[in-house]
Amino acid sequence: MIKQFSSAVSAVESHDEKEGLWHVYGSVCVERLPIISAELTDLEKDFQQVLLDIENENSMLSDHELRHLADIRLAEMRKREDYEETETDAVRITAVEDEDKWQQELKTISPASRLTEADKADDQKSINRKLDQKLIFVVNQKLGDDKAWILPQVLREQNENLRQTAERALRDACGINFKATFLGNAPCGFYKYKYPEAVRDETGVEGGKVFFFKAFTKGGQVEKQLNILDYLWISKDEMPQYLKPKYFKEIDKFLLDF
Repeated sequence: MIKQFSSAVSAVESHDEKEGLWHVYGSVCVERLPIISAELTDLEKDFQQVLLDIENENSMLSDHELRHLADIRLAEMRKREDYEETETDAVRITAVEDEDKWQQELKTISPASRLTEADKADDQKSINRKLDQKLIFVVNQKLGDDKAWILPQVLREQNENLRQTAERALRDACGINFKATFLGNAPCGFYKYKYPEAVRDETGVEGGKVFFFKAFTKGGQVEKQLNILDYLWISKDEMPQYLKPKYFKEIDKFLLDF
């Protein structure tokens, strides 16, 4: 697989009478995976309730329910005149008493909010937002005399394979203290764009061919580098607000929703 992509890169960088000369870029799609489970949809809630009803109808009595029945039988036996209470029965804790204790303990527990401070402030620079969704790292990067919101990318250097280029793209965007795990040595996506006519005439290069790699963040601090004007951690639904439609269309092909 790597050999095939190496051959493809060589072909892309050589002069072709039909296509001309193209620059090759490596880019990285860094994802922060969901930290908490997603909210159920209305359909999922209805289906969950159906399954619970079926389970309740077909289930056997639990140990706790059997304790309730035993407590009721013991209470009836205590009403009899000939009943002699044992030491075990005298100190017996009933199921209802346990339930009362559990209810008191439950009142002392306050579940954590699904919303973080970053959610409340709508801080899109924070990785601690939208904990039930994937977040994707995008940057406002200088591209010649222009700038655009894209996934971090850099031009491939000589004797560098595509994955090494993508790894360097991440370092050049975030610094050396940001950690991520790359998935495999083969690109997960591809995008091609043409340079402005003036640039094509001056350089003789038609445009850029971008090969995308997937990575998952492992932590660390983003330290914005000089070529990066800004950065955001955004969900897939938020990406069309920043990315150009044609660019997002290609990225959307390898952004999985689970």
